Amino acid sequence: VPARRVVPARRVVPARRVVPARRVVPAAMITDPVQPTQNNAGAQFVASLAPNPRTLHLLWKEYQHGIGGRKAAKLFTSYERGRVKHKYHRRKIIWDLVSNLVRGGAGLTANIALSRIYEVYGANSPVTTIIN
Repeated sequence: VPARRVVPARRVVPARRVVPARRVVPAAMITDPVQPTQNNAGAQFVASLAPNPRTLHLLWKEYQHGIGGRKAAKLFTSYERGRVKHKYHRRKIIWDLVSNLVRGGAGLTANIALSRIYEVYGANSPVTTIIN
């Protein structure tokens, strides 16, 4: 019987932790995201979404122009979208659908596109039911 050779155990080296690189942002680019933004006329808008829009037409108006002294949702920065992430994500389904219907080349306006959505889901359907 041949003699067995003894092999020393290998030393386990712990994996190196990878740290992401840090971005350097010039101080001039940093703004306070909580402060309201201004439009060209100097009016101030707050970046938030309405608590419960009752119709798709109101939801579309919120996206395009803003309602109740709020900033238009299509103009939100990534930080502002993050502050209202759940509402924004759910409403974006309707906003994208209407945008695609309007840009689709069929000559639809936003009001006609919203009416077609109501035809499919029923004229008295709440916004929540349509989004779900």
